[in-house]
Amino acid sequence: MIILDFETFSHADLPTVGAYRYATHPTTDVALLAYQLPGEAVQTWMPTAPIPADLQGALAAGEPVLAHNAAFDRDIYEHVLQPRYGFPPVTGRWLDSRALCALLGLPRSLENAGEALKLAQRKQVDGKRLIQLFSQPHAKGLFHGRVLATDAPDEWARFVAYCRQDVATTAALVDRLKAYLPQLELDHACWEADYRMACRGILADLDLAAAITVSAENLLAGIERECQTLTGGIGPGQVQALTAWLHRQGVHFDSLGETEITEALTGNLAPAVRRVLELRLEGSRSAWRKVYAIRDAATADGRLHDQLAYGQTHTYRWAGRGVQLQNLPRPRIKREEITDAIKLLQQDPAAFPLFFTKPVEALSSLMRSLLCAPDGLRLGVCDFAKIEVVVLAWLAGDVETVAALERGDDLYKQLAARIYKVPVDAVTDGQRHTGKSGILGGGYSAGWRAFQASCRKQGLQINESLARATIDAYREKHAPVVKFWADLERAAIRAVGTGKPQPVGNHLVFHAEDAWLFCRLPSGRNLSWFQPRIRRVEKYGETVPELRFSGIGKNGKPMEAHTFGGRLCENVVSSTARDLLAASLVAAEREGLNPVLTVHDELICEGPPGIGAALSEIMLRRPEWAREVPIDCEWKEGQRYVK
Repeated sequence: MIILDFETFSHADLPTVGAYRYATHPTTDVALLAYQLPGEAVQTWMPTAPIPADLQGALAAGEPVLAHNAAFDRDIYEHVLQPRYGFPPVTGRWLDSRALCALLGLPRSLENAGEALKLAQRKQVDGKRLIQLFSQPHAKGLFHGRVLATDAPDEWARFVAYCRQDVATTAALVDRLKAYLPQLELDHACWEADYRMACRGILADLDLAAAITVSAENLLAGIERECQTLTGGIGPGQVQALTAWLHRQGVHFDSLGETEITEALTGNLAPAVRRVLELRLEGSRSAWRKVYAIRDAATADGRLHDQLAYGQTHTYRWAGRGVQLQNLPRPRIKREEITDAIKLLQQDPAAFPLFFTKPVEALSSLMRSLLCAPDGLRLGVCDFAKIEVVVLAWLAGDVETVAALERGDDLYKQLAARIYKVPVDAVTDGQRHTGKSGILGGGYSAGWRAFQASCRKQGLQINESLARATIDAYREKHAPVVKFWADLERAAIRAVGTGKPQPVGNHLVFHAEDAWLFCRLPSGRNLSWFQPRIRRVEKYGETVPELRFSGIGKNGKPMEAHTFGGRLCENVVSSTARDLLAASLVAAEREGLNPVLTVHDELICEGPPGIGAALSEIMLRRPEWAREVPIDCEWKEGQRYVK
């Protein structure tokens, strides 16, 4: 195995533009390469030297190449080192020790992972300062803003030592975790497909983005002027001053958030107050501002790359980064109105406010439509239907629900019928919505208070009585799920306490090994908790065991965390649903469907007409380990991205 690490220079800002755009930027260059061959000491290479014979030989022999955050190093290798310096192609596999850390529930950064594992080898602490000196444009740089080794030889020596130490630390990390490399191999096909998806990117309509920007900025300027006229100089963004003005008009607010204003607008208000609140509501809509991030992130061909972080969550799901395409706002106008809005912006943008009573809200509803296919191609969008409900029923052994899903029964109506004590065919749309919230919100042991709070966040106002009735009805109807929560918690605690494998149902096994608690998922992948331990705590008037482990804080460093049956349930269900999506991604890439993005349980591919149906056929395939899972999906196809 070859372990390597690059230090680079560029005028591009890596956190802003992402690895692909950074690697393909014309100013990006290799400053230094450190590498280690099996059984050898760490070596370094600079662009002024010939290609190292030992490295060339190892690459020709097909040795796998490992790096921490390997997607970046691979981009640099393929877009800079090969074309500019004549290095041979990598014929072996690329492996990512960062992905291995994610699989094992460790901090993702090399520094924090080394700290968590107490490795003897650690990253050098002055790396950030050296990177600012040699990897970014600097006032001391005489060569196009670049500081060279000859400009600061002592600092350069430290920079070389820093790069070498990164390789030594990565090697120590891999040596510590070598027993778990088979888990990395198990998921390698998905990592490879994800890398190719990131390189491919998804096309953004930059002309439409520019039209949205101009229209929104003009609209906001008009909102600002009108609000100041009505209030005597107070703009909609001046919250304290605007709250005081409203107070003087006899209208009192603790907050000027959307929920509070929307509720107030249902009452009797003076015309000026009503209009000011409408202006505040419309002027505070900021979702359209994603157009700035899209504009800044797009490459010259208009595509967005590196928009997902692989295995970023505890359940190894993708997380958004960059533009945050997994967090695009839900449209608040109808689909046909979206089409009309786009045509208006393209043909007569000045008329746009005449056709929409809330024009800024309408512009925010176009964010998904900014993602599109090139002329002559289509985006196929396919989403697993109710996948976590499906997986939960299967894992929990809720055979009645699995059978209902296979028949195509409406689970939401069935639960609503229990909640409201009416026949299923008499359930109203509003009652069904409550049933849907109960199905989606009750599966992970949420109590009525948590359920009520969750509904409020989604704009659904339910009282205590209805919240209690919903949770009670869910638990009565899905008794195997309630048992599943307890079984998971009991098995996890026993695995840690006894060191013996603890099966849960027919598809999961907890076992403690080394410094981890593992749950073997149906796919064969392990879900991991680092440094598990049992602590006795007071709960419900008695002393009970609680499972604690070393989690990851918002700063990326280790932190004490605890878990319980409902959260373990959410973990194993989300992880299994992720593995189903991963299998579809691998198949779609292998069969040439050109995946360009995943969003939660959705896969998006770019291809000729018919791409949507082809993608649906792939996602309906059940992996060998999930033959009994009643998978279903919904798909669409079009020029632009739609849910």
